[in-house]
Amino acid sequence: MVRHEARGTDQLFMETKMGIVTRTGEWFHITSDLIDRYVPGLLDKVSMHVLIKDARAWVRSSDSLSLTLLLGMLLYLNPWVAATATLAFHWLWYNYKSALANRWLGTVFSFMNTDGYQMVVALVVLSLLGVWAEYLALGIGIAFFFILRLSLLNKLWDRLTSTKALALNDRMLKMLIVKYAMKENLAPREVQSMERDLTDAALKIKNKRK
Repeated sequence: MVRHEARGTDQLFMETKMGIVTRTGEWFHITSDLIDRYVPGLLDKVSMHVLIKDARAWVRSSDSLSLTLLLGMLLYLNPWVAATATLAFHWLWYNYKSALANRWLGTVFSFMNTDGYQMVVALVVLSLLGVWAEYLALGIGIAFFFILRLSLLNKLWDRLTSTKALALNDRMLKMLIVKYAMKENLAPREVQSMERDLTDAALKIKNKRK
């Protein structure tokens, strides 16, 4: 059974029994039925569209933040230092950003993830590097632009992640659900139980997909 979003949305995602997939290809092994079961009433106050939109913004923020960081550093630092620092930052943010999950930065990341933002920032910085004849920095900037736009680093880090662990996308969505649940004044014990139950449920769905 496939469940789409309600009419009037921009078709951000499609939901099946195996989880939720966004139109840009992010998978979340959590369903609205599971959220209703473990966090009764939450979806009456926070729509599934908002949860998935925020989760997707956080998931994709690794690339947009890293691109912004790289382009800024290329203007002032040695290109190899900038490239190394960007790789380190991307790995850390990609793997541990869920610990910083909150309900406010999703809007900022949604903007930074847009094609318009990334194209304009890249065009300005790369043009300056070309005018300054900083060809090594220009080459590294162009290479990283395509690497990050195609999410190639995400795929590399995923290969290094244990397949038995909860997927990073699921971890991100789970933490946002927890934050929204806490906003609705769930007791700490209920939040801890919900976190554990959602983790177990997501792992079961993930294993079924294999």
